[in-house]
This record gives sequence, structure tokens and C-alpha cells, in this order.
Amino acid sequence: MNRITSIAGRIVLVSLLLAQVAAAGEAGRFQRLFNHYNSIRVALAADTTSELKYHAEQLGILARTLAGEARRSGGEKNAAIAKQLKAISDAARQVAYSADLKAARAAFGDLSRALLAYRGETKVKDPVVVFCPLHNNVWLQRSEDEIGNPYLGAKRATCGETLKLRKPLWLPSRPPLGSPDEQPPQGSGTWGGG
Repeated sequence: MNRITSIAGRIVLVSLLLAQVAAAGEAGRFQRLFNHYNSIRVALAADTTSELKYHAEQLGILARTLAGEARRSGGEKNAAIAKQLKAISDAARQVAYSADLKAARAAFGDLSRALLAYRGETKVKDPVVVFCPLHNNVWLQRSEDEIGNPYLGAKRATCGETLKLRKPLWLPSRPPLGSPDEQPPQGSGTWGGG
């Protein structure tokens, strides 16, 4: 009986180690994607398109490559990850080929939601999710960075609040407050806080 228990224990241990390696792999892939994403966010927050196309194209290529790897690995979970990575690639392409800053910001919202969905698979805690109540949209950024709103740019770069997600893919849903020049109502509290 001890030998059987010992073998079963080893199998469980190996399974746990393999799961940790897989999670670390996804977290590493996520960080590679996030580095390009964050460069795009910083450019939009500074009202510039400088290097925007480069980082968006690189993000799209990387996501497409990782999607192919996940698809070739087989399995239901890898198929779901491949689908998320393809959504990131498609959204990055939209950012890369946006005609102007306004279009790039709109496409960045889709990119942010796609990357956030993939973040749920990786179980990373950082970057954090930040919410813009004026645009009713989210973005990701490193927790130690000062808020840099990619939707409002330099004029209102610090507008936003860090979210504590109740579950991995939960997002706030409320209509935008109005134009980016409109001030939020006083005493409105934090979103999701209640």
C-alpha cells in the first residue's frame, strides 16, 4: 500500500510541477506581449503616434506566433488560448493601421479587452486593470506606474481608477459620463466599491 501511495504522490507532485511550469510559461508570454502593449499605452497617453505602429505591429506578430504555438500544442485549453491570442493580434493590427489618434484610441480599447481576457489565463497580478469612467473603458498598466490614461491623453492623463476585479474577466459596465471635458459628479465614490 505504501508503494502505491508513494507512486500516486509522485504523480500528483509531477502534475503540480507541470501545471506550475505551464502557468509560468503563459505568464512569460503575457509579459512579452504586455511590453509592446504598454509602449502603445504610453504613446497614446502622451498624445503621440510615435512608435505606435511599430509596437502594434510587433505585438500583433508576437500574438499571432504564440497563437500558432498554442494551436499546435493541442487540447481544449490551448485552443481557447490560441483564440484569445488571435483576438489580441487582430486588435493590434487595428491599432497599427489606425488613420489618426482618435481611431488608434478606439482600437486600443478592443486591444485592452483582448489582452485582459488573456491576462485571466495567466493568473498574473501585475499589471493592474485601470478604468476610465469618461470613456467607460479599461486598460492595463504596471501597478507602480502613475496612472496614464490612453483614452484622454496628456490633458487628463491621471483620470482613472485601479480596479480590484471580483473574478478574472469581470469588467464594470456603465454608460460613459459624457465628454472627456465633463467632470465626474462629486461624491460619486469608487466604481464597484459601493
